[in-house]
Amino acid sequence: MARRRTQAGDLSGAEEFALRAAENGNPNALTELAERHERDGDPRQAERLYLRAVDAGGRDALAWLAYRCEQSKQTEKADRIALDIARSGASRALAKELVELREQAGDAEGAERLALQAAQAGTTGH
Repeated sequence: MARRRTQAGDLSGAEEFALRAAENGNPNALTELAERHERDGDPRQAERLYLRAVDAGGRDALAWLAYRCEQSKQTEKADRIALDIARSGASRALAKELVELREQAGDAEGAERLALQAAQAGTTGH
């Protein structure tokens, strides 16, 4: 239902349904709505919804937040989120991807630091 509301342009109604879905164990509806806000150029609203999805147990939302922070050069915040993900064992691929993004941005030292921290937190990043 949230997806239909989003497609119809009713973001307020979509958020209402997404919140209900999250309360019933489906935080992915909030993540999808956050992605829509991000595409529409509203990063603050997107981050708010990603955080609500994380609070509702959405690991995918945590990954999106880390990726978004990395892309916007908020490396310390991305590090904290990536380490939370690594500790939870949720995604080795994400840690690897964040390390690669950092390398591509020319921050070899930061990439190495993140890889080491992720490995110590419970994932090798491979």
